[in-house]
Amino acid sequence: MAESVSDPLRLFCVDVRDDDHEVVIGATLRLTAVAHALGPPRVRQELLPFIAEYIETDADEPHTHIAKQLGEFTELVGGPSHVSLLLPLLEKLCGEEETTVRDAGVESLNKLVPKLPKPDVTSKFIPMLKRLANGDWFTTRVSATGLFAAVYQHVSDPLQSELRSLFNNLCNDDTPMVRKAAFHNLGKFAGSLQKQYFKSDVYPLIKTISTDDMDHMRQFAISSCASLAKGPLDAGEYGSCILPIIESLADDQSWRVRQELANRFPDLCTNLPSDLAKRMLSFYAKLLKDRESEVRQTAASKLDEVCDRVRGSGIIELIVPCLDALAVDSVQNVRVEFSRSLVGLTPALGKESATKILIPLLQQLTKDDAYEVRNHILTRLELLNESIGSAGLISSVLPSLLELSKDPKFRVRMGVIEKMALLSRIMGVKLFEKKLQSVIIAALSDHVFAIRDVACQQIGLIVAEFGGKWAMDKLFPAAFSIYDKTTNYLHRMTCLLVIQQCAEAAGLEAIEKAFLPIAIQACTDDVANVRIAACKTLTQLIPRMEKKTAQTKILPLLQKMAATDADMDVLYFAQCALNKINKM
Repeated sequence: MAESVSDPLRLFCVDVRDDDHEVVIGATLRLTAVAHALGPPRVRQELLPFIAEYIETDADEPHTHIAKQLGEFTELVGGPSHVSLLLPLLEKLCGEEETTVRDAGVESLNKLVPKLPKPDVTSKFIPMLKRLANGDWFTTRVSATGLFAAVYQHVSDPLQSELRSLFNNLCNDDTPMVRKAAFHNLGKFAGSLQKQYFKSDVYPLIKTISTDDMDHMRQFAISSCASLAKGPLDAGEYGSCILPIIESLADDQSWRVRQELANRFPDLCTNLPSDLAKRMLSFYAKLLKDRESEVRQTAASKLDEVCDRVRGSGIIELIVPCLDALAVDSVQNVRVEFSRSLVGLTPALGKESATKILIPLLQQLTKDDAYEVRNHILTRLELLNESIGSAGLISSVLPSLLELSKDPKFRVRMGVIEKMALLSRIMGVKLFEKKLQSVIIAALSDHVFAIRDVACQQIGLIVAEFGGKWAMDKLFPAAFSIYDKTTNYLHRMTCLLVIQQCAEAAGLEAIEKAFLPIAIQACTDDVANVRIAACKTLTQLIPRMEKKTAQTKILPLLQKMAATDADMDVLYFAQCALNKINKM
């Protein structure tokens, strides 16, 4: 009895028939582990027959988990020579009514195709595909549409001809759901075909779907064209067949079709010669000026990607004239997406053109009413610096950044502070002292903690850049000027956080002369949170100072705190700092 109870297969069989749904789901999720425990012979002889029996029941979620895992069963059934045993199970699952089950079955079948021996592809997989494609119930035909692309390259020329004909039949099926699935997979299937079959087998289908009465069906023409842009077509065929379809879709009456076209435009522009790329940009310019804000928004979000794909092919003539209107678009979401992608145009435009064209737009967007627009300008300063150089950034963008550091929206102010270390590297120490030091010092007193925290982190990076000696003379006196026991204790906490961020980079002299006096003073603060922060700060400083200094200046103070402080958390962190001294 004990042996039968511990048998993985028997446990699995009991659990999947349990009345508790959670137990059943847990069992099906362990299917792969059960197969590993059984070994290939028992999987073939016992587990697969049981699964065949089980999937006759009505249980959508367990069936989905089983279908997903069967695609990884190649080795579990004993290798490629036995993979065909899985096909009947997945064929059954591909015919179920629940979409998620069918999708999982199709995904697993596509994974198994490369693992099948070539004779099994011809003798077992193709007959199964034909049964699915010719099934009486629409569910099998829907599933069949997702299998053609994976198997097409693995069969002989006569079978490839049959598959093309069969797929064409599915594209013209009487059931709308089958046609929809077929056109959804048309792009993948078209990408697997040989070049010579494009005009005879693929182009008529794309042409037909691009003029379908239903707008959601016309969208499938876009995905098919995007697949062909990466596929077997040469420039001549793409220009003569695909571009006219894209042109008609750019003027489509449905804004959803035009929006989908804008969304897929980067894919449509892949690997195009300059003459075709220029024509494509003329269509894209229409989308940037579309009457519907949703289309303009999507087109604006893809601006940098499109221009990156077609560098030098009409960007100045066709795209740049659209930018001014986008910067002042009446719809906020359009301006938000435009501000997100605008800086990405700099590599495509080149340094000279980027400086001339983009800087005025960036300066305008930093004054936009929407804080998201202002904030996005800050997120890609690194790319802007690489493109227009430090001199251009300082002269053109820095004044706008200084204004944004006073922005009423805290996320915008934080965006400026997050770039302080980058700006310090670009500007150098003298210009940083003159232009930006006051900005980051002011951030230490900001009423938003997130900004104070970021400012402390950036100060740590700046000290690492310019050195501890410079910081002792120029930065720390200003930063620690806010330490005052008569003001808000959060200012004192911020000073301690600055010390923690700078401890590693500042050096021994700064630790003993600038940091230690403040940390020691904080240990006797009236506010327990400050004393806790002081102990944490000392924990970081102690390993970086001389042992004699730690024992003479810090040890007696920590011993007193660990013995007499009224706050339990202070006692704990004081003891942690003492442990650091004991390990020196």
